[in-house]
Amino acid sequence: MAKAKPFDAAEYLDSPEMIAAYLNEAFECEDASAIAVAIGTVARQAPPLQEVCDRGDVC
Repeated sequence: MAKAKPFDAAEYLDSPEMIAAYLNEAFECEDASAIAVAIGTVARQAPPLQEVCDRGDVC
């Protein structure tokens, strides 16, 4: 039987808009652990993250 591949949200953060939306959602929930996980996930997508920071899309 084939094994399922673990879900990795970083694979879906393929644009500055997706990254900004993902981080904003984490910050809106006001849960420190969710924010930390989101930041770690986004950190694996460093080049798109730089563009988000440059544009100022993150609240």
